[in-house]
Amino acid sequence: INPQIIKTYAIKEYEKSKNLTLSSTCYIYYLLLLISLPILLLANNILNLWLTSVPEYTVIFLQLIIIQNLIDFFGSSFYVPLMASGHIKGNSLSAVYVGCTRFVLVYVLFSKGFPPTTVLWVGILAYSFYSFLIKPYLLIKNVGYKWTDFTKVFLSCFKVTALAILIPILASYFLGETLLDSFIILVISVLSVAIVTFYIGLDSDIRHKIQMLLKTKRIQFNVIKNKNDE
Repeated sequence: INPQIIKTYAIKEYEKSKNLTLSSTCYIYYLLLLISLPILLLANNILNLWLTSVPEYTVIFLQLIIIQNLIDFFGSSFYVPLMASGHIKGNSLSAVYVGCTRFVLVYVLFSKGFPPTTVLWVGILAYSFYSFLIKPYLLIKNVGYKWTDFTKVFLSCFKVTALAILIPILASYFLGETLLDSFIILVISVLSVAIVTFYIGLDSDIRHKIQMLLKTKRIQFNVIKNKNDE
């Protein structure tokens, strides 16, 4: 999607470029959540299967890194229109300031005896500040976006996440750590994210297009099946 965002901005179709940025941010986040949620819930099972003897902090490190990357994705997505418009100075400077502040904060907390996971908790805080405040501010200031554009994206992603994780979390709480239990949690997680995304995360036009595509594929399948039967 990035070349299309840059191309539409270059030919001065600014509104189309903005809509591509915002809609693709939501859709790609949903895909990332679809992959990330099962790993978050099955982190202990996966690491026990892979490593047999799991070192201390490994599970929580994996989970926090995934959460950190989900948050950082928004910052990466919002960088594209800044690059297209040529306003990357503020982005670069703010990245340096946030990085330095993060380093100092982690150093101070470690000197006070905080646990190793502190570095990731601080990272999540820093990426949240960078992705949800600084990047939107830069786009509003330099590219003509509005705060309402971002609140729609964040609220949509938050709603999908909040609703999609409920049943999988309950399933992981009541089920054990066997391969069958892990497979059930995996299936529930994928279905939960897919269903909530389809009915809550997608707008009516995209939902209708997907329904029509599935209907067309089903008709084509039936036609091929009937020919084979003949």
